[in-house]
Order: sequence, then structure tokens, then C-alpha cells
Amino acid sequence: MQVQQAVSITKALQSQILILDGAMGTLIQNSLLAKEDKSVYDLLNLTKPELITQIHTDYLLAGAHILKTNTFNANAISLANFGLESLAYRLNFSGAQIAQQAILEFNKTQTKNKEVHFVAGCMGPTSQMRPLSFDSNTQFQKNMDFSKLKNAYYTQAKGLMEGGVDVFLIETIVDLYTAKAALYAIEDLFKEKQKQIPILCSLTLTKEGNCFSGESLAHSLSSLSKFSLLSIGLNCMEAQIMGPYLEQIASQFPLYVSAHPNAGLPNTLGQYSQSPAQILSFLTPLLKKSILHIVGGCCGTTPAYTKAVADTLHCIRK
Repeated sequence: MQVQQAVSITKALQSQILILDGAMGTLIQNSLLAKEDKSVYDLLNLTKPELITQIHTDYLLAGAHILKTNTFNANAISLANFGLESLAYRLNFSGAQIAQQAILEFNKTQTKNKEVHFVAGCMGPTSQMRPLSFDSNTQFQKNMDFSKLKNAYYTQAKGLMEGGVDVFLIETIVDLYTAKAALYAIEDLFKEKQKQIPILCSLTLTKEGNCFSGESLAHSLSSLSKFSLLSIGLNCMEAQIMGPYLEQIASQFPLYVSAHPNAGLPNTLGQYSQSPAQILSFLTPLLKKSILHIVGGCCGTTPAYTKAVADTLHCIRK
């Protein structure tokens, strides 16, 4: 079931900054699930869809315009670690349906000041990444050739698209080799379906501004420019180190720019300490300069952060 949008996301971005939701895993952890439920969060699309629906609804109530599907690790390569690779299509299809249904039910409760809402099909990196010293003799290449990556992403993208997502979000790009496999898989799907939806890409960089597989931001942007994208941005980083790199993206690439930072870095207990106000203190100057067009949260962020983003944007518009 796909919610019929009166306004496309491309049109919406021409007139407003869109709010992307926050972390899914953080809220799942906070729900006190049994230990076995925590191993594969994507499986909850089938085993506890009501929990995922509630999380989506909490973000909508906080002001989110875009919901990320609960499918970050729902590719066959990552799922194979748990013997669940055969569920890849179902997990993605269900993830898309759950998010769209959450929007449908939420919109029924809104009598005025209705906002536009979109579902972003979330595609994260696989459980394997190309090493810095990459050559054809490495074990990575033997286990993870490009066609295997592409096939895994094709199945994921197909499940998401047939489940009704409005856009694809390829996020936490730590390795261009893997990201290109996802993008080529999506291109193949578009040809098969004879239909296209927008694609958002989000990189994760080191403090030095490189992908974890070694590529510089400039090289990454040059490589990604060969694809038809709606936005490029950064995620899974501390907000305080994003600024210069977001400005570089804005200056080098004529696209919409996104940011969904972590709530700082996790401590030894895996807890994140930055408050919404602290995170936004680093992003607000970029918002005021109109550098950012999509703003959300990654690890450690909650609906409280989403509401703070909405409040900040309201103040800026005034």
C-alpha cells in the first residue's frame, strides 16, 4: 500500500526543509525486547510489526516528514550471518508497507495543517566492506565480488519499491565500491519496472574527510555524480565535524544536501550523550545559510531530537 502523495518529494524540497526521522535501533533497544529479538532488528518487520509502527508514529508526531524503513541491514549478505538471507525480499516489502501504513493512519488523525510525508527505503552497507588494501587476491574479493553485492541490493531494492517506498536512501556509505553496487542495482530495477523514484545518498566519513575505504570526499562526490541523485549528505557522524564537509558538498555538487548526525559518540555502554540542543547548535548555522535541505538523526537520536529540529526550523522561518 503506497500513500498517494499530492506533492512529490522533489516538489516539496523546492519550498521547505524536510525533516528526516531519527534512529530506529535506539528506540528498539529502549523497548526492552528479549535478547533474541535484538540480534536482527529488521526481522521485527515480520515478528513485531506493531512495535515498528509505533516507532514510526512517534516520529511523525514529533514532526518528521520522511520515515526511514526498518531495513538498514535487510540485504542478503548481512542477513546470511543469521541464516535469514531467504527473507530479504519479505523484510524489505514489509518494512515499506509498515511505514506507509503508519503514515496513512497518522494522516487520518490530522484535521488541519497537514504536512507531506514520504517513506525512504533504507539501504545500509553490508556486513562486509572493501579493505583499504584492495586487490583481486584478497579474501574480500573472493567472497564479495561486485555481482554478489549488486544482486543482494537488487533484491532489497525490489522489495522496497514493490512495498511502496517514495524514495531510496542509500545511507552510511563507508565504501564507494558497495555504494556503486547498490546504485547499479537500482538502475537495473528502474529499467525492469520502467519507473523511477528519487535516490538519496548519505556518506559516512572519518574526521579527516575520507570514506573508511580511503576515498576522499572530492573523489566520492565525483564518482557519485555519474548517477541521477536527488541529494547527497552525511550521516552516522558527530554533528560538530560535519560542517566543513557539508559545505564542500554544497559547493561541489548542485543537489540538495542532507545531514542526519549521531547524538555524539557512544560510551562504553553504547549510550549516546549529546542532547538535541547540542546537536542543533552545530547544524543551525548551516540551516540559516540554506546549506541543508533534509535534516534528521542517526544513532542515539529520538523523537525528542526530531521535535527539536521542527522547533528550530519554525524559529528560523520566523
